Amino acid sequence: MNRYIKRLLRNDRGAITADWVALTAGILLFGLAVVYAIFNNGVAPVVGGIDDAADGLEIAQPVDYTLPSF
Repeated sequence: MNRYIKRLLRNDRGAITADWVALTAGILLFGLAVVYAIFNNGVAPVVGGIDDAADGLEIAQPVDYTLPSF
């Protein structure tokens, strides 16, 4: 049993795959964190401000969205 464990620890096949999986997962998590930070600190307050500003506005003349019949 001891020989099997030593041989397993010396075998490095698949190490590159494991490195790439860990690197890709790290990059993905970093990207998600950046998108979350941008949305919460940049986009959400702007959208909230626009929503608050447009809350009391009314359309002066409604637009007819029906398609003409031929």
